[in-house]
Amino acid sequence: MNILGAIARVTGLTPYIDVYREGTRVPALRRQFEEYIAAKEREISQLKEVNARQHEFVSRETKVAPILFNTLPKSGSVFIGKTLAQSIDIEYSEQPMFHGFFPTYFLIDSAAQRLRLGNIIRQEHFDASALNINLITRFVDKLVVHVRDPRQATLSWFHHFDRLQQLHPDGINYTVHQAPPGYGDLSNPERIDWHIETHLASCVNWINDWLHVAEKNKNLPILLTTYEDFLVDKQAFFQRIFDFYGIENAANDLAEPAKHIDNNFRSGQKDEWVGVLTERQKKRCAEIIGHTLADRFKWEL
Repeated sequence: MNILGAIARVTGLTPYIDVYREGTRVPALRRQFEEYIAAKEREISQLKEVNARQHEFVSRETKVAPILFNTLPKSGSVFIGKTLAQSIDIEYSEQPMFHGFFPTYFLIDSAAQRLRLGNIIRQEHFDASALNINLITRFVDKLVVHVRDPRQATLSWFHHFDRLQQLHPDGINYTVHQAPPGYGDLSNPERIDWHIETHLASCVNWINDWLHVAEKNKNLPILLTTYEDFLVDKQAFFQRIFDFYGIENAANDLAEPAKHIDNNFRSGQKDEWVGVLTERQKKRCAEIIGHTLADRFKWEL
């Protein structure tokens, strides 16, 4: 099988080829190898498609500055990012440029090189560490930082977290806050208590750190946007981003993707948390958020 030899070279499985051929005599082992090979064939095919799309965007004479859309998790970021890409016909990158778990990430230098070629938007969740700020300025001249009321972001994260727990019980859920022992036995209010003390607190620190950078770091222009503004007036929301990047006449004809779970779209409500959190939980959230941050974004405590 030609694909077998190719995979062996790419993955370092050459020593196991004889094992595979011998294993064909064992049906279960043969199926496992063939499923692995089929998966690798799909992966290679998808990689070729991605490379072809990237070449098409990069080779254009007209260049749009790279858009780095850095967002608080569960703030409509995938939906908004794809709308931006489709509305101005640039690449929506699925290739991570930062590695880590919320709220701590670091730049992947080799992946970020793509930004320099333009005609691309990449959505990330990276934190405002001094190292990240230092490195990212090598690849972009500006960026958008997008936030949401931490109470609603945390409630959405709670649903997202539990859905991933059910799908992948041994998964890592892309957060430094891993489920504590006995999480599955907790009631929903008890689970939300835990998310408030962990995820919401991290969200507040993440936002405050970016506000500090936006105010103090004059070498990196930052546009602050909010999910609440997106809900109030979509066209004005996108116009601000297009104006920030000097893109004309794009907000008049927005191309939105479908609203479904693959775009991380659940309910999209602004203040679902009001009817879900207990009074005690609301009070605790207010203590963590604080009046300074709430006043800055007009989030009522």
